This record gives sequence, structure tokens and C-alpha cells, in this order.
Amino acid sequence: MTHYTFRLKYNKTSTTVRVIETASLLELADILLESIGFDLDHAFGFHSGLSRPHTPNQQKEFTLFADQGEAFVDHDKGVENTEVNTVFSEDETLLFHFDYGDDWMFHVTCEKIETTKSRKRKPEILEVKGELPAQYPDHEDEWDSSEDEDEPKNVVAFNPKTNEQVSVSPDEEEDDYEAMLNRISSANETVIGKFAEHLQIKKLSKKTIEKHCSNIAFYGNDYVANYSDDEVTVDQASLSISGFLGSWFIRKCMWSSEAAIKEYITSFKKFYGWLHETEALSTEDHNDFLQMLKEEKNQWLETVRKYNDPDTDFEEVFSDYF
Repeated sequence: MTHYTFRLKYNKTSTTVRVIETASLLELADILLESIGFDLDHAFGFHSGLSRPHTPNQQKEFTLFADQGEAFVDHDKGVENTEVNTVFSEDETLLFHFDYGDDWMFHVTCEKIETTKSRKRKPEILEVKGELPAQYPDHEDEWDSSEDEDEPKNVVAFNPKTNEQVSVSPDEEEDDYEAMLNRISSANETVIGKFAEHLQIKKLSKKTIEKHCSNIAFYGNDYVANYSDDEVTVDQASLSISGFLGSWFIRKCMWSSEAAIKEYITSFKKFYGWLHETEALSTEDHNDFLQMLKEEKNQWLETVRKYNDPDTDFEEVFSDYF
């Protein structure tokens, strides 16, 4: 009987399991998760792109969604009926992506394929090394049991117009936040529309204009609007790019790469250069913006290069954040 031995790696933790050659990817996922103390209670997939799931042009992609008729790509054959012997060769590594909410990323390597006299058909855990991660960390110590979660409390806010404190319910806070995001998005749409007109005058192609405008809109609506302390529109955020390209974009966007960062830098140069030409951005702020790009560009590129390297630990790349 032929057995496949797999090693799962996550930071400094590794586990080794063994399954028969006809075991399904679903069975492999089950024993891999059991080896680290996780429950198989979320969707998952195996991917040949080792830094990100669903990256373009992957040769191999097998997901639980495909078994439910919701495959991301045509060649996704699912996991329930796909046997390990049709997927893995010896020394081959795939990305095992588990729980699309918490985004657990493990590297799984087929370390050995051997025919033995063993008749064991049940998956086995052979070895566990290192401290196992917690699937659901215990946050009970952070919770004040005296609080009644069924009765949301009003919070005290300050109204600068009346110089008074007012009571605001959580629902009102949420409505205010949504209203703020709508205002920012509307303002961004207006200024980006004018930017598109400027690029048309410069005779850029329609595809190029759409790409630059899409980049600026994503930066303004998804990053600046949600992570600024105040109500900030994209034309006011020339100096917030460092946090975006240096960390957030790399960690949050599966398409982050050196090429993508260079593309964003080009879009930012055109956008904030245009704002400077129209005097909507001061010369001082524009010079600070250009100096920031000059000083930090290589660091951003090095960070995304390390982040996309499967041999680099995530916490080593962003040590300042932990």
C-alpha cells in the first residue's frame, strides 16, 4: 500500500501526518487540522500560489467551494473527490488556506511517497513540533462580565457646535459612520472625475485612465476613509501613502506585488502632481510627498518581496506591528 507523508508548517510550528494515496484532499485537510488542534468548521482550499490564494494563472487550485458549485476558476476540481496522488508529487508544496474569515495560511509539503507493507488506511499524526496556534484565542479576560451585552449602552460624545456633551447610542454612531463614508466617497468621486478629465486631455488611453482612477479610488475609499482619525478625502491624503503601501496594501490585498506597488506610485504621482498644478495641493505638501516616495519606495518594495517569500515569517516582515 502506498502512503503519502506530509509536513504542515506555520511560523515555528510543524506537524507531520500520513495518509494513503487514495485519500481525498478533504481527508488530508481534516488530519492536518487535527494535528494542530483545529476543527474543520470552515471552508478551505489548496493552492499552488504559495504567497496568496487565488493569484492569477495558478496551475493548481482545489477548494471546498468548487464542491458546492462555486469554484473561482474553471480548473478547480474540488476537494471531496480529488485524491492526493493526483495532486502532489514528492517534495511539492502547496498553500493550505483555511477559514476565509481569519485567513489561516499553512504550507503543506509532500515529504515522502513510499510503498510499505502497512495496511493502515486511517490517516495518522506522526509528529508535532512547536507551540500550536489557537484557532479561537480566549479573550474572556478582556470581557467585563458585569456588562450586559443585550443592552447596548449610550456613549458620551462632544458636540463642538454647542460646546456640550451629548448622549449617542451605538446605532446612531453606526449611522453617523456610514454617513461619513458616504460623504467621503461622494467627494472622492467628484475629484477623481476631474482627474480623469485631466488625463483625457493628456491623451492617455481609456484603459490607463481607468487604472489610475481605480487605484486612487481604492486608496481613498478603502484605506483613507476607514483609517484616518478625521474625515479625510483622497485629495487631502498625500502623506498617508506610507501606511498604505508600506503595510496595509501588502497585508490586506492578495494582488500586492512589487509591480502593483510601482503601479500605485505612478498613479499617486500623476494624481497629486495634478492637484499641485491646480494649486489644490500646496508646494510644501507636494515636496514632502515626493520626498517620502524617494525615501521609502525601496523599503516598500523590499517589504512586499519578503512578504511574498514563503520562507519568511510574517512577524519578521512586520515586526513593528507585533
